Amino acid sequence: MSIHDGINDRIGDQRICRLVPHNKKDPRQRTVLMSQEITEMVDGPWQDGLMGDRCARLRADLENFVTGARMTVCWEPFEAKKEAQIGRLDPIGDEVWDFRCQEPSPGLRVFCRFADKDILVALTCYPRSISVPWLDRLPLLDSKRRWRRAIIDCRSEWKKLFPAHERISRDHIDEYLSNAILQ
Repeated sequence: MSIHDGINDRIGDQRICRLVPHNKKDPRQRTVLMSQEITEMVDGPWQDGLMGDRCARLRADLENFVTGARMTVCWEPFEAKKEAQIGRLDPIGDEVWDFRCQEPSPGLRVFCRFADKDILVALTCYPRSISVPWLDRLPLLDSKRRWRRAIIDCRSEWKKLFPAHERISRDHIDEYLSNAILQ
């Protein structure tokens, strides 16, 4: 069974959801598949205005990914600049990436993996610098231990969804993502 069969199975049993842009006319050049956690965050309903604002902005950022917008990528861990929208995390061999929803504060990090080129599986979310009431997780800050825990959580969620499938592991950004530029 291929990863695509596994994806269809997880969509069928409603353990993941495909993000469909609100504007039906938007092109769909890439795919974002979301765990239940991420789906609930971007679909609402939201408890309060701050949560609604942040989660709606996260959804907009993910929709930009789906529509094929140019993505600025941090290829080398620990070398991210502010403009990076997605980046590989350390250790590279874990193939865990963070999708960054930065503006306005509070910043959010969606931990994800690629199932295939242009197919991003968004699995977990953490606040970057300050606590948010709707995420029962401590902010990542600059704590190596918290970042490592987030990476392990992402890998664990992947294994629950796709126990028979590995994430992709490639040598060049264009093998992961079309219309990407390295920062």
